[in-house]
Amino acid sequence: LPILMIYNEKLCKLVINDMSIVEAAPKIAEEIEIGVFNSINKRCKEFSKEQGWEGVFDIFTGDENKTRFSPEKWKANDGEITDGYYIALAEECDERWLTVFLNQRPGSLLGFQFYIHHYSLQGRKNDFIKLLDECFYGENYTAVKDSGFRRVDDYLFFPVLLNKDDLIRGLSEDSFDSVLGPINAGLKVIRDTHKHLHAIREEIIGRLGEKDK
Repeated sequence: LPILMIYNEKLCKLVINDMSIVEAAPKIAEEIEIGVFNSINKRCKEFSKEQGWEGVFDIFTGDENKTRFSPEKWKANDGEITDGYYIALAEECDERWLTVFLNQRPGSLLGFQFYIHHYSLQGRKNDFIKLLDECFYGENYTAVKDSGFRRVDDYLFFPVLLNKDDLIRGLSEDSFDSVLGPINAGLKVIRDTHKHLHAIREEIIGRLGEKDK
């Protein structure tokens, strides 16, 4: 296919006019992403400690070990954190996570996910989602919905958008902590709604029942 059928003419002209910048961009983007995520991991670790919780704090290690934290009483029998608060995509995409965090990938969102490992419960996934909807949209837990959480697939999700101007300011100050405002806002929502989310978890586990270990 002709290149202009794949990429628009404006983008091609930008690339041609600034080839040296284009060649340097991937490395720069990677370094910025690492700096931003290190700051986010550090803040989430501080928050978890403030709550007396435990967690794993490394966005870069993939789905199995991505940043997540929870109260100790939520841990699985083997000591793993499965139920908890995760930094995660609302849906999978091929873009850099920082691109999504900066709201530069329309249709994709990053944020905090409240996840219950329903595979350890009795019943099918549809049974779990039905109960999750009943709790989320019901009258007993309106504080969760009002706080900005959304129901996405089999979990609740609080979107977080970083501000690119804050990121640029942080570069001049040699600190990526400048981007943490929205992260702190999301952590405050978690702190304020945790008692309700804990009650939702307890209700669902109580009604479905756990599988034999």
